[in-house]
Amino acid sequence: MKTITLMLAAVLSPILLLAQSADLTPGDIASLDDIAFLNYSTSYSNTSDADVVDDMGYNFSVKETDINSSFTEYPSSFFRNQLVIVSSRKIGAFGKKSKSTLEPFAKVFGLDFTRNGSLDRPLLFLGLFNTRNHSQGGIAFAPDEKTVYYTRASEDNPQNYQLYIGFLSKKISGLWENETVASFNSTEYSIENPYITPDGETLYFSSNKPGGLGGYDLYKAAINEDGTVGIPQNLGSRINSAKDERFPSISPDGKNLYLSSNRYTGLGGYDLYRSSIAGSTYSKPENMGNTLNTPSDDVAFVPVSGTSGYFSSNRNPSENKNADIYYFSGEITK
Repeated sequence: MKTITLMLAAVLSPILLLAQSADLTPGDIASLDDIAFLNYSTSYSNTSDADVVDDMGYNFSVKETDINSSFTEYPSSFFRNQLVIVSSRKIGAFGKKSKSTLEPFAKVFGLDFTRNGSLDRPLLFLGLFNTRNHSQGGIAFAPDEKTVYYTRASEDNPQNYQLYIGFLSKKISGLWENETVASFNSTEYSIENPYITPDGETLYFSSNKPGGLGGYDLYKAAINEDGTVGIPQNLGSRINSAKDERFPSISPDGKNLYLSSNRYTGLGGYDLYRSSIAGSTYSKPENMGNTLNTPSDDVAFVPVSGTSGYFSSNRNPSENKNADIYYFSGEITK
C-alpha cells in the first residue's frame, strides 16, 4: 500500500511528496546534531569588541516560525516559491540513524510561506537528494530551476559533506537525474552550505579544505555553461578569519554577501554578518546587530528580500537547545 501511495504522489506532485504521505507526525523531528554547524559550534565569551555591538543600524523584528519544535531545522534556499529546509524529521515509524549521532539522517523538505513569514507543513523532496544511507546537507537551485547543487555525508563518514550536481529531466516531469560529483570533492575535507548568486553564474560554499585561514572558510567558484563548477577561490582575509565562516548567501539584488561566523567580534557563538559586494571585491564583514544576533548561535541567513527572510538559531532556552527557524523583517536605518 505504501508503495502505491508513493507512486501516486510522484504522479500528482512530481517534485514534492506531502509529509503525511510518508507517515510523518506533526512535530516529529529529530535533532540535527550531525549537521556541521552544530558539531563545531562553540559559545565564546564576549570580548571588548563584542561589548560595543548594538543594533549596528539594523532594525529588525524577529519571530519564531510555526513549524518549530524541540528539535532542529535550518533554511537553505528556495525552489518554486517554496522555502527549502534541512531537517532530520523521521520518515515513518523509524528513521535510518547516523552512527555518530544516533539521530535520523537529515532530509530535505520544502514549505510554502506567506508574505508575513508563516510556514506551511513540510513536504519531503523526491529524487536524488534524500537517499537512505546519507545525511543531507545544504541545497541550492540554479535560477532556471533546472540544475541543483546539493551536499550530503555518507553513513561511514558522517561529518564529511561532499558536493553533487543534478539535472532536471527533459523527458520525465519532476525527475532529477545524471548526478555529477564536483571535481574538487575530497574525503579529506568537507564542502558545505552551497548558495547560488541570483544571476546563476557563481556558487558560494563553506569548506575546511587545506590552505584556508583557519577552520571553515568561504569559497566561490564559477558555474560553467554545462552546470559543472570551476576551480574554487578562497574569498580571502577580508572575509575569512582564523575562526569559522559558514552559511554564505547572497541578497536578491546580488549586492550583499551574508555569512555566519564565530569570530570574536560578535555577541557570542555564531553571529550573522553582512559584506557589500563591488565587482570582485568585498567590504569587511559587519555584524548585523543585536536586533538579529544573540549570545547563542545565529546561522543560515536566507533572504527573501532586502529586508526580510529566514535564519536559524538555538536562542530558545528549550531543554535541548536545538536550532529553530526564525523569520525576520525590518530595515537598515544607517
